[in-house]
Amino acid sequence: MNFDEFWNAVKDFKHDLLLKTLDRELEFEVSQRSKKPIIPKNDVLYITPMFTRKERSISISQFYHVWNEAKTEHRPFISGKYTQLTRNSSYIVSIMKFIVGDQKID
Repeated sequence: MNFDEFWNAVKDFKHDLLLKTLDRELEFEVSQRSKKPIIPKNDVLYITPMFTRKERSISISQFYHVWNEAKTEHRPFISGKYTQLTRNSSYIVSIMKFIVGDQKID
């Protein structure tokens, strides 16, 4: 799966998702809409960790940085590898694993 296919699949979510981080299994909600919208953005996902309930936005560029790094990894779905790229890496990697599954990252 390439990045455009991945991002289109993410943007096709019809409802909010409740996922868990792969490393510590912390629940978080994924939404295309902010709970406090100011200006809607098409290239952002909103993450709300259940343990803090504080929404944060993750831009497409953060996803893209992690995706490009993951393409070079033998085991791409280990979030600790990407913490230097973004503090949101555990959420991004969990979403990637949910969408990509066992497919190869191109």
